Amino acid sequence: MLDQIDDRTTFFALSMVTRIIEALAGAACVNAAFTIVALEFPKSVATTFATMETMFAVGFTCGPIIGGALFEVQFLNANEVF
Repeated sequence: MLDQIDDRTTFFALSMVTRIIEALAGAACVNAAFTIVALEFPKSVATTFATMETMFAVGFTCGPIIGGALFEVQFLNANEVF
């Protein structure tokens, strides 16, 4: 919906507010995930955290690659989805 805002100042302000909300939500999710993992696997906290961080890194690495490939073959058109 930000693409429908014509005023540059309003667009910038709402973009920043949106990004701040996304950052807070992301931080809350990571903290919640770490807490749940620590409570569910008390005997192997370090190993479980290492595995979870590895999977985060794999997701951050493979996500843009897969998304770019799908976009290139026109499987996923962002204008139609959003």
